[in-house]
Amino acid sequence: MELFLFRQNEYEKLYSCAGFNISSIPAEHRQYKPEAILIMLLTVIYYILYTPCIISLWKHKSENTCYTLLFFIGITDLSILWMIGLLHGVLALEGAMFCSHPTLIYFTGILITALWMVESSADLLLAIDRCTETISPWAWEILFSGYRIHIWLLGICMYALHWAFFQKPALFNGMFFVWMFNPYVGYQSVDESKYFVLLHLIHNVVIAISVPSIYLLFTFAFWHKQCHHQAHISHAKKMAFLQVFILSAMNSLASFIYVLMQVMELNQWMITFTHFDWISVHGAPSIVFLLLNKTIRNDCRKMIKNIFGPTKIAGRIFVSIKNIFHLNHVYPQQNAVIVLPTPPIRY
Repeated sequence: MELFLFRQNEYEKLYSCAGFNISSIPAEHRQYKPEAILIMLLTVIYYILYTPCIISLWKHKSENTCYTLLFFIGITDLSILWMIGLLHGVLALEGAMFCSHPTLIYFTGILITALWMVESSADLLLAIDRCTETISPWAWEILFSGYRIHIWLLGICMYALHWAFFQKPALFNGMFFVWMFNPYVGYQSVDESKYFVLLHLIHNVVIAISVPSIYLLFTFAFWHKQCHHQAHISHAKKMAFLQVFILSAMNSLASFIYVLMQVMELNQWMITFTHFDWISVHGAPSIVFLLLNKTIRNDCRKMIKNIFGPTKIAGRIFVSIKNIFHLNHVYPQQNAVIVLPTPPIRY
């Protein structure tokens, strides 16, 4: 961002659209209509499922660090989904390139890149938190208990601010249905080294390697303790660990494929799959929560009852009135008496 705000000359050298003819490649070669519609539909579904989960996580975020981290990650997910889902879909329908909407795509890229760093870093922290609490509670107390978890999160936010201000952002490319650092891929041959972001590569390599390594270490340590009858994990902790493991596995897969994209050419189907995996990294946690987290599932069930409860009562009254007319029609000589259900009194 500082390049755009304070060094316009340098910005123009990297991102100038002077002489850039978007129409030199027909729009139909830059559009992904079925994929765009599918990804926008998927985004809407994720928002519908994720919103009540976030409300539930907010209610329980002070109970333990796991819920604190999940709430933090959830807010990040909701913040990025509309950009990599809805906006991405609109741009893909248009067949847009960076020079179609340079300012919009540049600042959106800044937000997307920074939020990815936040989410993936917080996910790594979540994996460390869960494994440490299970294997060594005393170490967990020292590292994560109480206010300490907020210090970790503050560090992650500072890391994201560094990305937003001092690193190059990923930019939308309609030719490949993806966000890339080079704005001219598919059009002009430029020096790729000018757009290579080493820190992005390092970050994704760390995520792709460290998360599986943490879980392998945890599995070995837990197996060792069980062999010596030193470990016991409650069902609730097992389910929490399973949720964290699934979320971390999705992050690792996305990071691994993006590492491949930076060092080698991939087929278009894999690039498209990578973006769908990326959006699922930020949206699919809602499905994981609803399937595996009893607390969140019960909270969501209560929310639905509170929203649609009166409708159900009205429906029962309508059916009862319909039955009255039916009985009076069949047995006109008798008085049909139906007792209508009484709505519950809410205090």
